[in-house]
Amino acid sequence: MPPASFLLVIILILSAALAAPVSETVYDILQYYRFPPGLVPQGVVTRYELNPNSGQFTLYLSTTCSFTAYGYDVQLRTQITGRIKDEDIKGLHGVQVRMMNIWLDLVEVEMVEDGEEVEFSNSYTAVDMPVYYFHSIPQCGCGFDCLSSFAGT
Repeated sequence: MPPASFLLVIILILSAALAAPVSETVYDILQYYRFPPGLVPQGVVTRYELNPNSGQFTLYLSTTCSFTAYGYDVQLRTQITGRIKDEDIKGLHGVQVRMMNIWLDLVEVEMVEDGEEVEFSNSYTAVDMPVYYFHSIPQCGCGFDCLSSFAGT
């Protein structure tokens, strides 16, 4: 192989190796573990860290986030941690839900009923909701009802 051709091959190999990989979004990660995208609000995730071996994750938000979803008030802190595996998130920290005027930490999210429902658990009780509730992605402030909240303006 002539030196110029060899140099061209080396340059092509190096440029391919240095090319930035396609980064996955948090919604891609949720889908990979068989969760709907509506578990994480749009527009506030700045980055995430995931250990694919253990499932330990940290989700970083640009701001705290509050909204109402299906009769429950939800608050997310700027850092959310837990362990994700197929259809199950355990050891969740950084998410609170108000039930009966008491703020409780959400500690587990699990897909149940053959993926037809999402079960949200705190230390005291669990609530199951249809998975289709979470096919759309909520926004901080208005949750899943953002379009209807702007209808009167």
